[in-house]
Amino acid sequence: LIMMLCGGLSPVLIAFRQKDLSARINCSSLHMHSKNTQIGLGCITYSLGIWLLFAITSVILYKPAQVFSQNGLLCLLNSLVFTLISTALTLLVSSFPLNGNTINMVSNVIGLGMSFLCGIFVPQQFLGSGVISFSRFLPAYWYIRITNMLAGFSDEALSMNTYRMCIGIQVLFFAAIFAVYLAVNRQQEKNSLA
Repeated sequence: LIMMLCGGLSPVLIAFRQKDLSARINCSSLHMHSKNTQIGLGCITYSLGIWLLFAITSVILYKPAQVFSQNGLLCLLNSLVFTLISTALTLLVSSFPLNGNTINMVSNVIGLGMSFLCGIFVPQQFLGSGVISFSRFLPAYWYIRITNMLAGFSDEALSMNTYRMCIGIQVLFFAAIFAVYLAVNRQQEKNSLA
């Protein structure tokens, strides 16, 4: 999700920040708030479209009864929250003036780095205690922890308290990343007006 959203959204968002296009939009009758709202709604639509594509694919690959079971719906909610985190990371990456190759490099480092450190490629039970301690500071750890509990891949039994805690931590990651994006965006707008 991180690599797909970064690769698809970042070039468009960076194009809106180019000096000529930005000046052209700013001199129009479109208010800054309206412009930002439209760009934000476009990002949400794109991200939810990608998430919906994955959800529909899971319904096709697995039986609908399995996808719409309690565990299936909990997995869908988990993936939706992680999609929000991926969108916030994409917005943050696109806040900086990067070219296409740099965007790919950054999205690969973030996506693959979290995959290795958080237990996507190597199961969490095989990771060292130091790696696990570090990966708790990454949102993908909490996403994978829920996935492992729901699929029965971990020694930890599924409990709704643990599920809510992991979802809550992911929501906090989303809020923190989005707040950093807003701060960077506001600072760049101040610098462009000065």
